[in-house]
This record gives sequence, structure tokens and C-alpha cells, in this order.
Amino acid sequence: MDSLYEVSENGEHMPSQAFREGGIHEAIMDYEDTVFFEILAEELAHRDMFNQGIPFGDPEELSQRIKAYIAEFEENGINNLLMDADL
Repeated sequence: MDSLYEVSENGEHMPSQAFREGGIHEAIMDYEDTVFFEILAEELAHRDMFNQGIPFGDPEELSQRIKAYIAEFEENGINNLLMDADL
């Protein structure tokens, strides 16, 4: 969100030119993407742990799996997601 504010010479925070010119919409889209990928990574990590019989009470395991999914999403977005469903 750094692009949405500026700090004046006297240290006062104020809306940036990007914000004043509609940059808020890009920031909102970036925020929504970030939240989407974080939630998806956590849900997939929980699913994997459940399917492998790993207790949810292992925060280190969960954190490692979430980080792995986030790294994948940062590199490839959702391009490598596959869905196995009866549609």
C-alpha cells in the first residue's frame, strides 16, 4: 500500500498522486489477489495434511506447506492448479 500515500516534508502522511488519480483500484486488486492466494494456500495445506493423516496441531508443518504453496503461486499464479471434480 506504499503507493497510496506520501509523506510530506513535515512528516505528515497524505494521499499520493496515484491514490488521487484512481490508484486505489489497483491497490484493492492487489490486496484481493494476496488474500485469495493466502486463503487458497492455507486451505490446500490443511487438505494435504488431512489427506496424509498429519495432525493440524503441527504449526511448523502447516507453515512450511503454506509457504510452499505461496512460492508456487508467486511463480506461476494458478496456471498449475488442477481440479479433480465430478461436474
